Amino acid sequence: MSAESSRAAGAAGAGSPDPVVIFEGVTRDVERLEYGPANERLEAFRFAMGSLMLPVIPRYLVAGDYEWSEASAEQAVSELLALPDPPTAIVAAGDTLALGALRAIRRAGLDVPGDIALVSFDDPVSGDLTRLLRILPGTETSDTIVHDFWEEVWILEGSLIDLGQGQTFSAGMYACRPPGMRHGPYRSPGGALLFETRYWR
Repeated sequence: MSAESSRAAGAAGAGSPDPVVIFEGVTRDVERLEYGPANERLEAFRFAMGSLMLPVIPRYLVAGDYEWSEASAEQAVSELLALPDPPTAIVAAGDTLALGALRAIRRAGLDVPGDIALVSFDDPVSGDLTRLLRILPGTETSDTIVHDFWEEVWILEGSLIDLGQGQTFSAGMYACRPPGMRHGPYRSPGGALLFETRYWR
């Protein structure tokens, strides 16, 4: 199984019998992909679903645009959520598509991951990572964190207290941490949902 197939399998196995996948750089006919990475990710998704003996349901396969825009994913997911039997998991083929999907989910009054699971393909070559991180209520860590990559964090829900800095980050706030910056330990009395990106320059 390839790395992309492994990620797709993990997403597909997240508790949904009917995941949906959003692909960038394609025509509206998802069977005819015109962009190499999109085709590879579609094949990885199908392989993962097959390995889990789960069906790939055509009406849940939707396309983003050639610019991988958040707006195209937001529109596509809004349409999916309006179906009589909307999906309970989304596998987005790109990080910007995942962010657009998240906006549509939140606008519909739904919760990630409580109501719907959402994952995205990252970049296995560079090691870059984009993810949604759910911090459970009452979480408290004990370690100060230092890493060698850039990290950007957007607080989507709840709040997070940096005990080392004595600062509270709440919904709507953004933080950028350069390599070597010390942060944490953390406490989150009510829990939080973070949109997190890690990368090397």
